[in-house]
Amino acid sequence: MKVEITRTGTLKRIGFLVAILFFAGQSLFAKDGVSASIGVGAVGYERVFSNSTTNTTYTHTTFNPDFALRLNVPIVDFKENCFLGLDFGYDISWEKQNSSSSSKFSDATIFTHKFSLLPELTFLKGDLRFFVGTGISFGINSYESKNETTSSIINQKYTFYQIIWSSELGLRYYLTEKLSFIASSDILVPFSEFRRGGSQTTTSGSTVTKSAYSDYTYYGRSSVYFCPKVSVSYSF
Repeated sequence: MKVEITRTGTLKRIGFLVAILFFAGQSLFAKDGVSASIGVGAVGYERVFSNSTTNTTYTHTTFNPDFALRLNVPIVDFKENCFLGLDFGYDISWEKQNSSSSSKFSDATIFTHKFSLLPELTFLKGDLRFFVGTGISFGINSYESKNETTSSIINQKYTFYQIIWSSELGLRYYLTEKLSFIASSDILVPFSEFRRGGSQTTTSGSTVTKSAYSDYTYYGRSSVYFCPKVSVSYSF
């Protein structure tokens, strides 16, 4: 037992030392320091709508609020004016869908939590930074909807997960030595989706029927999303 405790303590000390050397080495191997940012933007994509009056379909670009937190860690210089870093991101966004007529009402809400890891290449020129990155994001989406007609009410609820290929382009401008302003845009391509269960409740008069969805997995590119945003960043 004493040997096991000693090994555990040694591993903790080694891990702590590696962390210190990693962050201390930023000034040796990268032009910029570690920075954290908070931003706001809008997730946009094309949705297909139908018009029951004329029996036609049409597409329309919709935008939904997005709030983002970022941690940018420079890793190593390639050249005097170029370095590689890692961008850790968290986004929360939501979408409201609703429509109504004399005989039907529908309302749906989708909340999305997205976690990203993007290797990022940054080019320097004075106080200006141009960066480009690409990597993988993981999305957790909760969906709730209500569809009401003159004869019934249907409530649906489920969660689905997405693996997303994410790309990013942006400009950073240093207002001071520590404070910077960022304008960027993300392109998001979901290529795998998994829905775990879910439920549907149908109320018709005094009769209430409950049913469950089966799990399913979908592979293949779906709608392409894009998300322009602005952020304020602080460098440590």
